[in-house]
Amino acid sequence: MQNDMMQDAGAPMQGKPSFPWIIGAIVVAAVVGTLYFVIKSDEESGDEAMMESSKDSAMMKEDGDAMKNEGGSMMERQEVTVILEEQNASGQKGKAMLSETDGKTKVTIAIEAGAAGIAQPAHIHVGACPAPGAVKYPLSNIVDGRSETVLDISLATLAKELPLAINAHKSKDDAKTYVSCGNIVMNGMKDAAMMKSDTAMMAKAGSYETYEASKLAMAKEGKVVLFFRASWCPTCRALDADIRKNLSAIPAGVTILDVDYDRYADLKKRYGVTTQHTLVQVDADGNEVTKWIGSQNIEEIVSKLK
Repeated sequence: MQNDMMQDAGAPMQGKPSFPWIIGAIVVAAVVGTLYFVIKSDEESGDEAMMESSKDSAMMKEDGDAMKNEGGSMMERQEVTVILEEQNASGQKGKAMLSETDGKTKVTIAIEAGAAGIAQPAHIHVGACPAPGAVKYPLSNIVDGRSETVLDISLATLAKELPLAINAHKSKDDAKTYVSCGNIVMNGMKDAAMMKSDTAMMAKAGSYETYEASKLAMAKEGKVVLFFRASWCPTCRALDADIRKNLSAIPAGVTILDVDYDRYADLKKRYGVTTQHTLVQVDADGNEVTKWIGSQNIEEIVSKLK
C-alpha cells in the first residue's frame, strides 16, 4: 500500500495542465499580438501616407493649373505705349496704350483735352508722323481728351503692317488740322535687320507736312515746296494720295508743305497763285524760288526743284 502511494505521488495529476505549457502559450500569444499590432500600424501608416501623397498630388496639380492659367493670361496679354506729340501748336499731347487680350487690341487714347464736348476724329494711319497717309483703322472719336476702341486684330498683325501712326484731328469740320500724332513702335516684335532697314529708310526720306510759317526755316538746310491743294480738286487729291503712299520716296532734305487753297488767301496773293494744284518752291525767308502747276507724282516734283 505504501508503495502504491509513493507511485501515485510521483506521477503527474490527471486533468491539470503542466506549468511549462502555460508559460509557452503565454509567450506565443504575446508574440502573435505584437505582430498583429505592428502589421496593423504599418497598414494604417501606409494608408495615411497614400492619402497625404494623393493630397499633395492634387495640390500640385491645382498649383500647376493655376500657374498655367496665369502664364497663359500673361502670354495672351501684351501692351505697347505710343507717345503722342502735339501738332500745329494744339497743346494736345499725351499717349495711347495698345493692349492685346485674346487676339483683340484695345486702343486707349489720353491727351490734353481740346474744346469741351467737341468730338475729335482719331485713326490709325499708314505711314509716319507728322504726315501719315491713308486711314488704316478708324478709332472712336476723342472727347475731352479720352477715347477707347477695341480692334478685332492682334498686335502681331499690327507689327506686320508697320509703319503705322495714331493721329488725332481738330474736329469733324476741321479734319485737315492735326492736333496730335505718334508712331506705333513694336519693341521686341521686329528683328534688328528690320529695324535697321526702317531707320535707313527714315534717314533717306524727306517729309510731307501741314503748312506752318515756321516750317519755311527748313529751307536753310534743304528744300521746301508749298503744295496749294483743295479738297474738292480731283488732281490735287490724286497727287496728295501719291505723296502719302510714297513718303519714303521724298528725298532727304526735301519738305513738302500741304497748303489749304481755300484758307490761305494771303499766300495765294503773295505767290500769284490763281489755281489749285500749284506748287511753289521757296527759300527760308519765304521768297519764291520756282513755281509750276500740275505735278502728278513725287518724281515730277523732285525734277522741278532748284
